[in-house]
Amino acid sequence: MSVAWDSTGTGNRTTGSSTTLGTSWSHTISSTGTNTCVIVGVDLSGSDTAIIYDTVTVTYGSTVMSNYYSLQYGSSGNRGTIAIYYLWDPPGGAQTVSVTTSGTSTKTAVAGCSVAYTDVGSLNWMNTANAKNVTITSDTSSMAWAMTVNGAALSAPNMTSRYAAGSLVTGLGDYIQIQDAAGAASVAFTNGGTATTARSVGLSISPTGRNYYVAASGSDSNVGTDTGHPWQTLWPAAGQSVWGPGSTLSYNGGDTFTGSAGYYTGGTSSSPATINSYGTGKAILSNTSVNITMYFENCGGVAVDNLIIDGPGITNTSAGIGFWFYNGWVGDYARITNCEIKNSKVGINLGCVNYNSGLSNVTIDNCLVHDNWSTNLEIYGDTNGSGYYSFSNYVVSNSQFYNSSGKSTITNATTGNGALLWDIDTLTVQNCSFFNNGPDNGYSSDSSYGLLVATCKNATISDCLAYNNTDNTTEYPPGFYIFECEGNNVIEYCVSYNNGGSGIGIGLNRTGATTTARYNLCWGNNTYSTYQPEMVSWQNNAGTTLFYNNTLVARDSTTDVIGVGQTSSGVKFYNNIIYADIGRSLISTNTTYTSAQVLFAGNLYYSSGTFNINWNGTSYGSVAAWRAGVSGEEYINSANTGITANPQLNDASTSPTTTNPTSIGTTADVMKIQGGSPAFQKGIDYTTLGIGSPGSRDYWGNAINTGGPSIGGHVPNPFFNAF
Repeated sequence: MSVAWDSTGTGNRTTGSSTTLGTSWSHTISSTGTNTCVIVGVDLSGSDTAIIYDTVTVTYGSTVMSNYYSLQYGSSGNRGTIAIYYLWDPPGGAQTVSVTTSGTSTKTAVAGCSVAYTDVGSLNWMNTANAKNVTITSDTSSMAWAMTVNGAALSAPNMTSRYAAGSLVTGLGDYIQIQDAAGAASVAFTNGGTATTARSVGLSISPTGRNYYVAASGSDSNVGTDTGHPWQTLWPAAGQSVWGPGSTLSYNGGDTFTGSAGYYTGGTSSSPATINSYGTGKAILSNTSVNITMYFENCGGVAVDNLIIDGPGITNTSAGIGFWFYNGWVGDYARITNCEIKNSKVGINLGCVNYNSGLSNVTIDNCLVHDNWSTNLEIYGDTNGSGYYSFSNYVVSNSQFYNSSGKSTITNATTGNGALLWDIDTLTVQNCSFFNNGPDNGYSSDSSYGLLVATCKNATISDCLAYNNTDNTTEYPPGFYIFECEGNNVIEYCVSYNNGGSGIGIGLNRTGATTTARYNLCWGNNTYSTYQPEMVSWQNNAGTTLFYNNTLVARDSTTDVIGVGQTSSGVKFYNNIIYADIGRSLISTNTTYTSAQVLFAGNLYYSSGTFNINWNGTSYGSVAAWRAGVSGEEYINSANTGITANPQLNDASTSPTTTNPTSIGTTADVMKIQGGSPAFQKGIDYTTLGIGSPGSRDYWGNAINTGGPSIGGHVPNPFFNAF
């Protein structure tokens, strides 16, 4: 397949004297669809040196085009800017192309021209000097493209002029021309104007499905389209290229490439632009500066696979891989898979600056993200408080996020986080682990986190681990925390142990939301002895918050098993094992709740020391005393509920040693109930509790017996006696 010219080149040139001088024209594309690309060349002229700082916006119809490259030229009294803009898959029919400017400089001429091509896979920048001539390295299936200003007409073998405006003279801003020629190994475009004013820029327009290669043994003067003639550095591979649908950029496995790279377009969800390794092993993209290593701006349709992204460590002030969206740009599809991302400020960072920008359909899978000092994974957008989400349909799976140290000298923001996930509509986090984060966090007003999911909608955290997440302050780093979410959210089949704060927390449910914690195991959290419970409900005064069939073991004399704080309502604890082995209180609240606000039913309580339920300062030494003191607790359908007994866990005094979320195995078996346990088949059936969909299995994979479940996170099926 070869690149083909689509339609007649069009353009316009406007003269005057204004800081907002612009121009516009009509362009018609005949062949619409995937892999069509429209290219617009723009030239600004004036006398003010500040022209290089002015803002230029180009729109095609109603779509803002992306800037590919800008080049400033001229001398005092004669200044100019030449720029290239592009748009993949533009709308068909007649569209207005509009060039608008702003800034402090007075423009005397604005010229622009447009042309479109089909079957385009990538745009490759070829201008290496601020000069009047340009030579394009290309091939016979590609198109050599050039634009010249302020001189005479270009000439090249087999060249076709697509548009020209102005007079063929040498004055600044007098002439603009766009032309192309059939691709070849070398296509030289020569400008007949004077060297001081004429400038030319060029592109090689390559077809779809084109592969590019980079190797330490290569050369940047190579064409880069086969493994025998690879490029050598990051710059021609990224800085000089715009990757389109179906294109692949491959780095030689085992080689190290130093620097940073920016990408400003991608492909589509069905035909993404891919960046990966070839040969044996993973290529290493190493960044020794404070800057981001791999940067994507306002682009989707991207796949990053099988790479090592390595930053300089604690000195880095940016990210390993970053996606950034603004000005209303909304993209679709990104995949980051099989990568190791380490030693930056943030490992993987996706963000947007206003609520109407963002990226949907993103997967992060099978990645090791570690030793990024602020946060290993951070996603943040802007919900605008109106139900609009910047990001949607995100899956984070089969990955590890660990050893984010934090920085004690930063005292105005939390650092040392496993993952912070904000502002996502429909999020799944599955088979992931978050550990050893936060030891040097210096922010005393908030803790670091193993995993924080905040201001999201319809979030599911499943089969994950959080352990040994700590902090350098008096705060309380939780393993998992779900905060201010809406829709239906669930954390299930997770293990949280030996964290500095709570094992699992849910806070500030939004109106109408239902957030559920079920079939989870929490053991020995609150290692900082800051009176944080194993499982906490905090200020859930809207929607419904459900905690059922969890096994919770407190192992510190300052640790409550369950905590309920601030104004709360719609909070329910059902069928949980609440076990204080050295712990302080089985339940602790800081408000005298009614059972209509906070309800416990069908739970099993056990303390190896003194039994205590602390209900806003009032202590109860038994379930019966508590039930008598707080009407409705452990009482449902006119019957008393709740059991006080040793649940007969396999070994409540021994920590789980689970480190692999995909291998449940025996490493969490200390939390199983034994045969003959009083928890076996003693839970309240889910129909009575009003739970229509209780899940299909327990933590160990046993099928749920909905009619007579056991209490806690281990629910052996009575038909198989799965102990």
